[in-house]
Amino acid sequence: MLMQRSMAKQKVPVPLPKRPEPPTLEEMIEDIKKTADDDIVFTLMGGPYSSPSTPLSSKTSGLMNDSYEEPSPGQPSVDTATDENDAYYEKAKKYMEKNEYLKKTSQKLTTQYAELENTGKQLAQSVEQLKNETAKIKH
Repeated sequence: MLMQRSMAKQKVPVPLPKRPEPPTLEEMIEDIKKTADDDIVFTLMGGPYSSPSTPLSSKTSGLMNDSYEEPSPGQPSVDTATDENDAYYEKAKKYMEKNEYLKKTSQKLTTQYAELENTGKQLAQSVEQLKNETAKIKH
């Protein structure tokens, strides 16, 4: 009897399944680019892609008209939250544009560096040829 109680209290650890790897920045950017303009992410808080014909807007219009109260002094208004979201959206958009610019600039610099390296090699060969020709003329 004593043995049965002690065995019942012992829990066998169950191994947890491996968690998936978080997405890379490139995967996140690709997902954002593939997202439709009327996606809930862009329409929830009246973002730049929202319109009155959006399904979410049509389902929720007029829900708070009768019971709306001014926010208390410590709470931001919906307009303030929308403005903040717009500001965050603009920051994210600028970040993505700058990131794309930096990628293109990096590629351009790599190409220009390779061209400069080739030009330097050609210049070194030309200088060596001139030295050889000058040495032949002197002798």
